[in-house]
Amino acid sequence: MPGKSRSPIIRFLKSLNISAPAAALLLLGVAMTGLFVKVVIDKQTKASGEEQLILLERPDCVEAARLVAELRAERDAIAPDAPRGSCPDEIDDLEARLLEARRRWVAECQSGLESDNYYLNMQRGHESRMAAQMAVECEEQAAQGDEAFRRQDFATALRHYSRALQLQHEINIRHPSASQAGTGKETRLRKKLDEARHEPELIPYRDLAARADKALESGQLELARTLFTELMARADALSLKIPPTVFDAPLQKRRAERKLLETGARIRAQAATLVLDKAREQAAGNNYAAAADSFSQALALLRDVQKDYPGTTPASQSNLDAVEAERQNTLATPLRLKLAADMKTLDSHLSKGQIESAVQTLNTQMLLLEDMVRLYPKNMDENDESIQRIRFLHSIRDDLPLLHRSIHSVMKPMPGSDQWLLMDREVSQLVFEKLHGSNPCQIRDDSLPVEGVTLEEARRFARLASWICGREARLPDIDSFRRALGSPDPAQVRTGTWNSQTSSDRQPRHVGSSRADANGFFDLLGNVSEWVEKVPASPGSAYCAGGNARDNPVRLTQVPSEEHEAGERVRNNGFRIMLRRN
Repeated sequence: MPGKSRSPIIRFLKSLNISAPAAALLLLGVAMTGLFVKVVIDKQTKASGEEQLILLERPDCVEAARLVAELRAERDAIAPDAPRGSCPDEIDDLEARLLEARRRWVAECQSGLESDNYYLNMQRGHESRMAAQMAVECEEQAAQGDEAFRRQDFATALRHYSRALQLQHEINIRHPSASQAGTGKETRLRKKLDEARHEPELIPYRDLAARADKALESGQLELARTLFTELMARADALSLKIPPTVFDAPLQKRRAERKLLETGARIRAQAATLVLDKAREQAAGNNYAAAADSFSQALALLRDVQKDYPGTTPASQSNLDAVEAERQNTLATPLRLKLAADMKTLDSHLSKGQIESAVQTLNTQMLLLEDMVRLYPKNMDENDESIQRIRFLHSIRDDLPLLHRSIHSVMKPMPGSDQWLLMDREVSQLVFEKLHGSNPCQIRDDSLPVEGVTLEEARRFARLASWICGREARLPDIDSFRRALGSPDPAQVRTGTWNSQTSSDRQPRHVGSSRADANGFFDLLGNVSEWVEKVPASPGSAYCAGGNARDNPVRLTQVPSEEHEAGERVRNNGFRIMLRRN
């Protein structure tokens, strides 16, 4: 609109109802005041050897930090130890304005109010350069402090750490946007400073802790108890003087208390150890009743330790179980000796074919075994072969006459050996199933040879057969097999063995149904291949010898030996066993 003033200052003065002359005088006064302030700043700047610079304009704030440092140096030169405010007012005032302008500008840039990235990057670059110089010195001071700390020169370490902390603090305050800034760095330096300050007090504490641990490990229990008690008292005293960041007093007290409990438990357990030694001496002298009483006393002492010192090594349940097992083992020794004597009687009855007497002995042994299980359960080892044998034979006692006769009646002398007998035929499905409890054959017939068994199943059958016969039984080795076979006659092999030409369906025939050879053995060649013991060419392999019904006579004449995986279940693979003579 015409006549309306466009100047906001004029509009402001009119709003105050100030006349034009008065307004002119006011404006002139403001201008003169500004000129005077500028002259004062220019004068101070020239006195510092610096060029004129209007520092409150935002683009020029980039140079603020540099001028602040130089002005501070000038002020320190005037009065190094003078507090702030005692130097010329112009220097203090200008420094405050520079710092305020720079901080305000950085804050606006970082909060997004300043969109000019150019100035922001300039400021960051300047911050980084200034902070980097201080950070280098800070790191050097910290490294020197670490070295002095390692030498246990704690006074020197304190001096270096203090200087490093001061430098890091200045970086954080004056250059907050620099990468070298960070409260974490300052916290770590402060912790190092505290450690250097209190390390002289902690060294004697650690030495005392080491002495106490060594005494405990070496068995000097009374000394260890005294030292751990003193250690707890020192931890209480240090907690009042040393900050928790350097010395965790509750943790150290808990550790010392645990060791003190462990020491007390071991002192109490020593009495139990003396009683245990006495019990073992009594057991060695066959004084089993007195030994059992001593074991009971030791158990009572250990239970007291468990009640009074829970969580310690002597108070563990495994220690109590071990002593209880030893007590039960001592009490069960007479029964075990009786069981072992009966086992010799059982072997004698079985080896002589006295099955009724063997069954009576088995019943007696089973009663003893049940008493041992009921009275002394911790003494029982289920992997013990004697225990396994008694339970097995007792479970098949009704079939024991049949099984004993089925094995003994088919044994023939081994050619060239006066110590072994060899089964004259392959093991039948009936005998294998009765003894082993399973039948892997596809075609089920009690009189057919068992086939498709693994080497381990054949070995287990031999072990069970030794239990039944009361003497050692095993698979024949390859040399024994060939010695029993002798020199095969090609004509006899062609017509007398069960091979691909004599068997119409190439299936096995009944055991012992062919014509026996000169040594009285059936089907050492043909019918089914047989597992034999032989050193394997590769780990995990085993051998079958003699061929089977699918082989032709020419191959059988060569006494074939085939390699298989030991755990392989191959059709047409059977076996026979050897039995030691009386």
